Amino acid sequence: LSTTRKQLKAAQATVEEQAKDIDTLKKSSTSKDQAVAESKAKVDEVSLVGVPLTKSTYNLIMWGLVIGFGVIAAIVIARSGSHSREASYRIKLYNELEEEYKTYKTKANEKEKKLARELQTERNKNDELMGNG
Repeated sequence: LSTTRKQLKAAQATVEEQAKDIDTLKKSSTSKDQAVAESKAKVDEVSLVGVPLTKSTYNLIMWGLVIGFGVIAAIVIARSGSHSREASYRIKLYNELEEEYKTYKTKANEKEKKLARELQTERNKNDELMGNG
C-alpha cells in the first residue's frame, strides 16, 4: 500500500508538472498566435497619406482614381476634338468669305476704273463740244 501511495504521489507530481507544462505551452501558443495575427495585419496594411488601409481598400481607391482620370481624359479629348472640328469649319467659312470679298473687291475696283474711264471720256467729249462750240 505504501508503494502504491508513493507511486500515486509520483504520478500526481508528474501530472501536476505536465499540467504546468500544458498551461505554459497554451500561453506560449496564444502569444504566438497573437504575434502571427499582428504580423499578418502589418503585412496586409498600407499607409495612404498617414491613414492605414487594407490592401484591398487601397487597390479599390487607386483603381477608382485611375478609372476616374481615364474617364475625365476621354471627355476632355472628345470635347477638344469637337472644338477642333468646329474651329476648322469656321476657318473654312472664313476662307470662303475672304475669297468672296476679294472677288467683290476686284470687281468693284474694275467697275470703278471703268466708270472713271467713262467719266473721263465724257469729260473729253464735253471739252471737245465746249471747245468747238
